[in-house]
Amino acid sequence: MKIISGHSFSYVYKKLLDSLLYEFEYENSARNKQTREILDVILTIENPLSNIFSCSAREFPYNYLAGELIWYFMGRRDVHFISRYSKFWQKLADSDGNLNSAYGYLLFQKPISDKHTQTQWMWALDSLIRDKDTRQAIIRYNNNDHQYEGNKDFVCTLISHFFIRDNELHMTTQMRSSDIVRGLTFDFPFFSLLQQQMRNHLLPTYPELKIGYNRLILGSSHIYSEHYNLAKEMLDAGIFDSNIPELSSNLIDNNGNPSDVLKEIEKRVEQNRKMTTQLIDQLHNWIYNNAFQSNKTK
Repeated sequence: MKIISGHSFSYVYKKLLDSLLYEFEYENSARNKQTREILDVILTIENPLSNIFSCSAREFPYNYLAGELIWYFMGRRDVHFISRYSKFWQKLADSDGNLNSAYGYLLFQKPISDKHTQTQWMWALDSLIRDKDTRQAIIRYNNNDHQYEGNKDFVCTLISHFFIRDNELHMTTQMRSSDIVRGLTFDFPFFSLLQQQMRNHLLPTYPELKIGYNRLILGSSHIYSEHYNLAKEMLDAGIFDSNIPELSSNLIDNNGNPSDVLKEIEKRVEQNRKMTTQLIDQLHNWIYNNAFQSNKTK
């Protein structure tokens, strides 16, 4: 077990990266890929608004992150959209051209069951509104539908759990598996925005509610051998705090439907079948100048 706490995501990321390179517990070959691994890692980010990092040895992939966030918060699960940002996803799509790891679809669109038309998001939000001290405000990602032989996209995230304590909204997420280079880099910004979005939806009920910690419990934290040299270069260069500007407007409504800003972004993508550099830049500007506009009055 490894426990790391710190003020920012960059701090705990740097500590975990160093541990996986030099203080790992296991070396194995999962899916024929050599890895170094630590089991049962607990990361606590005390200020989850500091949710990305900067490093001269690895330019932060803002464009991919923007694309993934749009895809998630639109509630889509098709490979068509997300593969414009990374062809990697095409290898994981099912015969219908959909992906299991479509977190937004799982949280905002898919009903909990045939008998309960609420979504995971609506369940957690309603639970917190009904009872400020609830322990039932959970959202599920990996579910029974994903447990079948031959599944190429077995969802990595298990659940997120929200708590309101001492007028702060805390969030804990449990993952079965977390690749520190291709996974955690993008997963934590999404979890940070989920926490901020939940707070936004709760403010009419609890107007003094603040953002608390964001904690990750990683069953398997690992790094692939192809990234060992990159990790060393990043540690030598230094990994520093950075952030997506604080969420000041809603990306989704209480029912999980996307905002007009995200609908406009989606429209612009669909009008351009070829993902050009110009369009990527346009989307980058839209998402950071509109959806993630800083609250300058603070």
